[in-house]
Amino acid sequence: RNDLKYGVIGLTNLSDKSDSQVIQRDYLIEGDRYIDQLKNKVDFILLLVNSERPSYKKLHGYFPDADIIFTSGSTSLTRPSMQQVEKGPFVFSSGREGRYLNKVSLTMNLLNKPIINKSYLESRIKYLNRKLERFMDKYPNQNYKTVYRDQENILNIFEESRNEVKRIENILVKKNNYLEFENIPMGSSIIDEKSMLDFINDAITIRKKLKEVKKL
Repeated sequence: RNDLKYGVIGLTNLSDKSDSQVIQRDYLIEGDRYIDQLKNKVDFILLLVNSERPSYKKLHGYFPDADIIFTSGSTSLTRPSMQQVEKGPFVFSSGREGRYLNKVSLTMNLLNKPIINKSYLESRIKYLNRKLERFMDKYPNQNYKTVYRDQENILNIFEESRNEVKRIENILVKKNNYLEFENIPMGSSIIDEKSMLDFINDAITIRKKLKEVKKL
């Protein structure tokens, strides 16, 4: 939808403290301040955070009013099959050395309603179905109730897993807000967006000039 507005905030506490050309403030306080300024003006707030790696597990608690947080420098790669916290923003990390590009797609049908992690739910269905298939790998074309009729614990696994799959499928067929997530391997197939590339190159040039001024 073209009428949706996004607010993007970049935060770090890893800048060079010896650089007198940069005004440094507490990124937690500043993050909350900018979120408060934007949350009634935009539909989504995205945070780009570069901080110490141990802090990444706490970011959803630090910034509960954000919608999506992308981290920088994390050695862990967020995968679609990973469950996110139920309350608070989604947090995504592209892993070691930027080998992957995090891609997030949103389908918004109901504004001001929660966003459901569709990729995780679909991965959950695949996992549960595969778990049940493994029980039957040695018994093709047979009914699980017959094969495991004397093993109540396994029958319970089948029952619970099938009920969970049905519950998830009922969620996915409804008209909800959905988030889909994937990791795209970085390589020659990734084409730079010229406007973004120009912005980055300009920022690097300005940074170099600031360092040269400092040396003088």
